[in-house]
Amino acid sequence: MAFCPNCGKEVSPEAFACPNCGHPLRQQRPVQSPAEVNASKLGSIKTYLLVAFIFNILAVIAFAIGALFFLVLVFIPFLAILALIFFVPLILSIITLTRINQMRSAAERGDIATLKSLNSVGWGIIALIFAGIITGIFLLIANGPINELTQ
Repeated sequence: MAFCPNCGKEVSPEAFACPNCGHPLRQQRPVQSPAEVNASKLGSIKTYLLVAFIFNILAVIAFAIGALFFLVLVFIPFLAILALIFFVPLILSIITLTRINQMRSAAERGDIATLKSLNSVGWGIIALIFAGIITGIFLLIANGPINELTQ
């Protein structure tokens, strides 16, 4: 057993404060340095970006298959025009994929300045529309922790 340095009463060694007088006995949470906080947040950010990257790849594959399918049917003019419906999102999905890959690379290197410069809500919304809901949601989820990183 331990004793309170303020009132001298016996206290549990696990106690954060004396139950008799309320005197603090130890810190409740260890104070983390900004580097430790960043390292913790970067781990979550890497996970969010990896999930966004994987689902964006799936979106690119789906749009490519759709575009190729309708291009094969090029002899039917109406269906050939439908291929354009898949090409526009395919191109935008590829652009979003390269952006997410750049963000992942920056997060892996710990390059916070580059990660913050590539981060925006606008890209999350573009991803929501053209690269799939899951990709966009994970980019939007990553936006908050990226903005909280300190350099």
